[in-house]
Amino acid sequence: MNIQDFPALKAQLSNEKLAKIMIHTTGPYQPSSARERSVTNPHTERLSGISLSDDSGVDDIVNGSCRAEQSSDGDLKRSYVFALLASSKRISTPYIMKTLGLTERQARRYMAACKLAIQQLTRHFNSLEVATVPRTRALTLAEIRAAHKKEANGNSS
Repeated sequence: MNIQDFPALKAQLSNEKLAKIMIHTTGPYQPSSARERSVTNPHTERLSGISLSDDSGVDDIVNGSCRAEQSSDGDLKRSYVFALLASSKRISTPYIMKTLGLTERQARRYMAACKLAIQQLTRHFNSLEVATVPRTRALTLAEIRAAHKKEANGNSS
């Protein structure tokens, strides 16, 4: 496609705009090469020592991520998703294709399931860590006001 193919549009454009268009359309269109998209998996160490049935929270997350990627092609195997999460710090579609011997389309579905599982596992493990930290007593509004008043009096002296 070239601006020469559109004479009415070419007649309406100024020489400046026409020159810009000509610069961008001189060569044949070549899309950029596809870059490899990958996701970093921070849970490899935590998952490598357990089985899928050891932690019900992990089992639910992996099961849910597999169900979210359901299609007419069939279900994703939970054991495959868990094996990918437990074995690799960096997960990509080519890695999944090579490791599991899948087509690109199937590998992309597993990649999407792994991304979703990693997000949810991060939330799951963070909530477990937060629950182990002891909570302090929340201050009342009166205590906060008294602290501000004391601070203001201390600064003015």
